[in-house]
Amino acid sequence: ASPPESRLYDVEYVDTGDFEADSASTFNFEGAWKDGSWLLQGEYTRNFVRTGSGERTYSARYVQLSYFITGESRPYNRSSGTFGKLIPGRPYHWGDEPGGALEVALRFSAIDLRNQDNPGGLQEDITLGATWYPRENIRVMLNYVTGHVDAIGDTLGSRAKGRFNIVQTRVSFEF
Repeated sequence: ASPPESRLYDVEYVDTGDFEADSASTFNFEGAWKDGSWLLQGEYTRNFVRTGSGERTYSARYVQLSYFITGESRPYNRSSGTFGKLIPGRPYHWGDEPGGALEVALRFSAIDLRNQDNPGGLQEDITLGATWYPRENIRVMLNYVTGHVDAIGDTLGSRAKGRFNIVQTRVSFEF
């Protein structure tokens, strides 16, 4: 099951529902490329589920490109294979001129739960986002998500068909 690129409510547009499975295997690939203020990252997941009536396959993927307009670069730790916390080059202080780091991003994501035995649906989203990091422990995010869903399921949310648009903001503090 999957909601749109928003966790503000409990509706899941695509859903396989519950079914008996004998075994399941997952293949997952993720990667990232960074060059200065640019970051390209993506992930692909494929699930193989064996049932009494045969094998079902499901997939999900995303690719995201982001850029720091203010020139910062997200730190990367090669030994752990993880990105670190962004620290703005010029932190914002109340009463000063604008400061902090500004990142813009474009993201495409999709989940395909369609299968001949179980039409769980297809959902594709495009997100345009901006994040301002005034200080290393504060983020202010604004996202616009547009997408479409084509689902034929057993629950009200999973029978959705059509387009959706979401505008959301979030302020995050780290202590």
